[in-house]
Amino acid sequence: MKIVYRIILAVLVSIGLSSMGINGSVDILQTLFTVLGIIFSIAMCLLVSFNLSRILNQNIYKRLRKSLAHTRGYILADFTICAGVFVIASLDGLKDMSIHLFWKLSLSIPLTGICIIVSSILYEAYNFNKIRRLQENIEEQIIKEDTASLK
Repeated sequence: MKIVYRIILAVLVSIGLSSMGINGSVDILQTLFTVLGIIFSIAMCLLVSFNLSRILNQNIYKRLRKSLAHTRGYILADFTICAGVFVIASLDGLKDMSIHLFWKLSLSIPLTGICIIVSSILYEAYNFNKIRRLQENIEEQIIKEDTASLK
């Protein structure tokens, strides 16, 4: 659901900027999508490289696995949506298109793609912090379990 809210917010920002005469560029869109692809790859590598084998407490182990799977799912869904937006906004017939809505409002297709991808990059930055905190929680749990087993 968060993805839907972010897309709606990005479209509203795009409408506001388009209505002020700011148009997007497919070159900027391509650059931002490349950045997002790099961030996505790094995030997925971090998520799949988690080693939970030293977690002995089954409740914590299951909770951590669920959290990792949840984060992976959101990141994958987010990137998939952005890939679709990128493809649509890059189509020859749409890459220079601006849709005039009502009153003086308009919507630039490339700018909408840029806004959605920028919101995704910000979301991925948030997820990096979430992944880092999760890694710290895992390390703390391993230390706690190692200390308890020594007693």
